Amino acid sequence: EGYTHKEIGEMLEISENTSKSQLSRARKSLQKKLNALKEKEKKRIGKQPK
Repeated sequence: EGYTHKEIGEMLEISENTSKSQLSRARKSLQKKLNALKEKEKKRIGKQPK
């Protein structure tokens, strides 16, 4: 929380660019999972009797 990519790289012994790319990949993965949950919820709500 509040760390720069340089600080993260130093702590994890990885490069600053690796820190940036891993964060980008993690965000994309999380977004994909959230979108899937959102679609699942839309389908579930759509099946409820009115």
